[in-house]
Formats: sequence, structure tokens, C-alpha cells
Amino acid sequence: MPRSPESPHLVAWDKDSWRFPKRVGEDTVWLGESEMESAYIRRFATRRDAETRLQDLASQLEPHLEHQNRRVWVLVTATCSVPAPHDTAAPGNSYTPASGMSEIFEALPTGRDDSWLRHRLTTLSPRVGLRRTVYAESRPYTGKCDRAYIELHLDGSFAGALQSASSQQEGPTLLPQLEFESAVRDLVTAAAVHASQRGGDGMLQVLAVAVTPGHVMALSSRGGLYDRPVDGSIAVRPGPVLTEAPLQQLAGSPENRRATANRLLLDLTHQFAVAELLRP
Repeated sequence: MPRSPESPHLVAWDKDSWRFPKRVGEDTVWLGESEMESAYIRRFATRRDAETRLQDLASQLEPHLEHQNRRVWVLVTATCSVPAPHDTAAPGNSYTPASGMSEIFEALPTGRDDSWLRHRLTTLSPRVGLRRTVYAESRPYTGKCDRAYIELHLDGSFAGALQSASSQQEGPTLLPQLEFESAVRDLVTAAAVHASQRGGDGMLQVLAVAVTPGHVMALSSRGGLYDRPVDGSIAVRPGPVLTEAPLQQLAGSPENRRATANRLLLDLTHQFAVAELLRP
């Protein structure tokens, strides 16, 4: 078994005490105070590195997205604390339709109207890039995407963006709540399924953010009235939010994926000064 990136781990020694184990060859020893300190420093440094990686993945999406007035992009990036062995993994086959996406689409809600990823990404012919497979859609394609952009990295990392258009011509750009929720949940599902399929392990760290060019945004009604903000919603430029969960739990459970996505959505919607908007 490989070394855990989440070490140190607290284990029961007997019914009244706990200890931190450390493997040395075939033997197990117990960490002292200074060794525990060093172990936690390494663990927190790994988390900071993961946050930097997530931000970098999000920044690398930007040149591929068409930023036009009255459009909002919902971005989700994810990376595993135990990456997949991408140096030995075969790249996607550009001649196989939906290569790398079939398992993701099987995990999404079945109705096209219930899945924003299924609704926005309908062209499933991949492009093989440097250690990644790319799915992009635009109507028409102008060199940048105006609907959906997905990157499936060979090491199990993920980067995806889905676009929503605002019908309001004045004031802040509006982000429809239903589309917002569906986009985050679908992209979290895609990230978890992809990481598991590639052979990643450990914790899946996830970042989500919504961006619009040059303008602030506000949430619009859930009930179909997309031409005005939700009562109480303020116009903001929301910052990115992060969460994490064990990859194996996410890969095997739609409920766990939804709970992870809802943590991101709750932190994002709080930035608009609204809450309790998530669908049950």
C-alpha cells in the first residue's frame, strides 16, 4: 500500500489511548511530538499546493472561453491528492466518439433538461491535447467556446466550464439559479467520475467559481422569471470556493457527489447574500 498523502492518521492503540503510526520498512513505529508537527506541516503544504493547482487549472481555461457581455461562465476544477499514473496511461482516442465521456454522461441526470452539461455539450468528438482530452462546443465556433469546455487530464485532474446567458440588458448580469445549480453538480460529477476512471485516489479537492466579463452578477429567480434578481440578492464578483471529499466515496455515490456540490453552491450563493435556495 502506498504512503497516504493524508498522513498522519490517528489510530486506536487500546480502549483508552490513540497514537500516530509511521511505517519504517516492514515495521510500525509511533510518532513523537516533533515528528507529528513535521507531518502536519507536510500535510498542510500539500493542501496549499493543491489549491494552487486548482487555481492554475481555472486560469488555463480562460483563453478558451468566449467572454461576451451578458454571459456567465461557471467553472469547476478538481485534482486528486493521489494522482493517476498518467505517464503510463493511454491518451483518449480522437476517433472514438465520446471517448472519456461515456461514463460521465451515464452518471448525469437522465433528462437533457435536468443536466446542464448534457444540454450544453452535445458534440462529443474529443481533441487529444498534451496529457489531456478536450471537449469543446460553440455555435458557431470562432476559436473560443461559447457553450461548454471540458478538459480530462491523464493524471485524473479535471477542468470544466459551462456558459449561461442573461436576458436582462441593463444592470448586473443575471445567473439563473437552476442553471447554476445544475452546472456545479454536473461538473463535480464529471470530475469525480473521471478521476476514479483514471485511477486517482485519496481526496478529491474541488474549486468552483462563476465569472462574467467586466461586470458584476446577481442570482435570478428559480421559478422561471430570469429577468430579475432573487429578492435580497446583491450584485457581486463572487470569489472561488473550495471543498474536498474522499474520491472513492464520490465515485460510488450520487448522494455524496450532490452533497459535495451543495457545499460549493452554498458558499457561492452566500456571496450573493442569499441562502436556502438549493433544490432538495
